[in-house]
Amino acid sequence: MKDKQHATLVCWAGCGKKTHFEVDEQPQFAVDVMSMAATAGWLSCIDFRHQRTLVFCSEDCRKSVLTKNQQFPLRPPRKCSPGLTEK
Repeated sequence: MKDKQHATLVCWAGCGKKTHFEVDEQPQFAVDVMSMAATAGWLSCIDFRHQRTLVFCSEDCRKSVLTKNQQFPLRPPRKCSPGLTEK
């Protein structure tokens, strides 16, 4: 019997919210990530332009990162980039 593994979803908008899951195996496909987000009550979007799946903790966070032409930018907001600290 396999031990449970841990998976964490982080809001792509950079608000700092995270949700943790115990899973039998790590997600392999976008629908697995989308299912985890739905279970947590989060939103998920498939960004076909950049071939990725994004998760957001709320509709406000999703709307906050959209560009003027209603697209998701290539990079996440600077505030959520790994290794950065607020001054």
